[in-house]
Amino acid sequence: MNYLEANAFLFMAVFMRIGTAMMVLPGFGESNVPAQLRLVLALTTSFVIAPVVAASYPPMPSELVPFAGILLGELAYGLALGTLARIFMMTLNIAGNVIAAESGLSFATNFDPTIGIQGALLSSFLTMLGITLVFEADLHHLMIAGLVSAYDVLKPGAPPAWGDLADLATRTLSKTFRLAIQMSAPFIVFNLVFNAAAGTVARLLPQIQVFFIAMPLNIMAGIGLLMVTLGSIMMLFLNTFADTLQHGWF
Repeated sequence: MNYLEANAFLFMAVFMRIGTAMMVLPGFGESNVPAQLRLVLALTTSFVIAPVVAASYPPMPSELVPFAGILLGELAYGLALGTLARIFMMTLNIAGNVIAAESGLSFATNFDPTIGIQGALLSSFLTMLGITLVFEADLHHLMIAGLVSAYDVLKPGAPPAWGDLADLATRTLSKTFRLAIQMSAPFIVFNLVFNAAAGTVARLLPQIQVFFIAMPLNIMAGIGLLMVTLGSIMMLFLNTFADTLQHGWF
């Protein structure tokens, strides 16, 4: 009975962390993924990971308060780790909004299922493309490996490592915005040059309605620039995402 109780406690604690994280992780925790499928994935992954991280857990407490404290701590850690990965995936959303604004496509909006609100169509396209490429490149394996390696720092039953989580959240947010600007940099430079040229034409030939000429040209040039740079943009994102999961986390 003690053996069964200890293993039940271990699986429950692992499921609290891994299952909670997988409900939020990019790709796994999308709103259009059926809840039953997410639950099966969380249970299966927890069952596989439990023997690997068993040594990180203390013996099952005999008192209710320490027992509940460990489970609630695991729940908080899983939610924090999944949210951090989700924040990094917001890079594509931010870059898509910047690119849409710079190329005149910000008026084309739709419902973005990844964030649950109305957003630019280009932002939704980049986000869905990014999630597809993450799974195609097997980077979702690195997300699961990152959850396992987090046990070295966020130890179950130990005092909460809120300082480490705060530092990781700060670095993740900083990298997210920096990478989004790097991905959209060609469009920012293009829009600056294009608007400068349009303003010069408007000053030299005030009788020409520059707006009605420049807007279609801006949209066509923006779409053409996206076609040329899309591969490089997504490779930059995938390389940075993989490097962050391997070296930038724990």
